[in-house]
Formats: sequence, C-alpha cells, structure tokens
Amino acid sequence: MSWDAWTFLVLGMAVLALVRPAWAAVEQRRVRPALWRRQSFERAGGGAAMLAIAVFLVTQARHVIGRGYWDLVVVAAVQAPFMRLFPIVWVPALCCVLLVVLGLWFLVQGTRGSSGPRDSMIAIWALNEMAIFAGLLWWGVYVPNTWTQAAFINFALEGVYLGYLVGAFIRFVLAVRGPDPGTIRPDDPQARHWLGRFRRY
Repeated sequence: MSWDAWTFLVLGMAVLALVRPAWAAVEQRRVRPALWRRQSFERAGGGAAMLAIAVFLVTQARHVIGRGYWDLVVVAAVQAPFMRLFPIVWVPALCCVLLVVLGLWFLVQGTRGSSGPRDSMIAIWALNEMAIFAGLLWWGVYVPNTWTQAAFINFALEGVYLGYLVGAFIRFVLAVRGPDPGTIRPDDPQARHWLGRFRRY
C-alpha cells in the first residue's frame, strides 16, 4: 500500500484548511469573552474555505488524476473490494467527508457567534486577503512545470487560493452585515434613530 502524490495532496489540503478554524476554536476558549466574536469570524471563514476546497477537489480532480474524485471509491465498493485497503481510495474520501462536515459546523457556529455591530477592521483585513488571493489566482503564481509533481502542487495551490478567497469573502460579508433587526432592543443606541423617526408622527 503506497502513499502516492494524490493521497498526500488531498491529505495536505485537508489539514491546511482545518488548521485555521480549529486554531480559532481553541483560541476562543483561551481569550476573554470580549474577543470571542473575532474568533467566530475566523471559524466562519475557515469553514467556508473548507467547503470551497472540498467542492474544488470533487469538481476538478479529473484534470489531474484522469478520473473523478469518487470513481475509485465506487470501484472499491462494487467491483474490487480488495482496493478498500489502499490509501488512494479511503484517504481522499475521508478527507472530503471531513472537509464537508467540519466545514459546515465551523461555518454555522462562526456565523452565529459573529452576529453584532459592523466590524470595520475585520472587513478591511478580509478585503486585503481577498485582494492577495485574487491576485495570486489572476497572475497564476504557481511552481514551474519542471518541478517534480508540479501538476499536483499547482493543483493544490489553486485549491488553497480559491478556498482562502471564499473564506475571506465570507468574513467580509459577516463583518459588514450588521446585527439582525430582530435582535436590536428598543433601548439600543442603534435603534434610537429609527424609533425617533416614528415618534415624530
């Protein structure tokens, strides 16, 4: 049972995508409650990045390995049961399931914890990150084709760029959306302007 380049690539992308939201979840338990909201932005963005990377792997795998992402799993389950022991079958499949399940969990929990007033600093940093990864994708910042396993490395880089771009976009949207209208109390300073408008009549 050899660990080929494709198995290492998917495992590495899954671990890299998991580091950021997992670290934010750990830090959220260590910092004071006043800083919990900032960690929620990181969790939501990291979860969105994990989902984007999972979608990228499933939709673009054929260009690199010549077959669909789940083709080997179907073959192992239906035609060749002995293949179930091969890492090339179960490692990518487990990584995809891990990315989807944990990505959804981080995204939902982070979105809930990020509700509140607009945060301009988070929005600015998210815009900077979006610009960086969009630039990396636009100018095609990849390793030379002469490198060993260059196709796999460039495939991983493109997936990571896209994932972090989506994660930064989600953090930007959450930072500028503001609080939910149903959660604003009448005595909240943000609601006084609207209540004062109705009191005129």
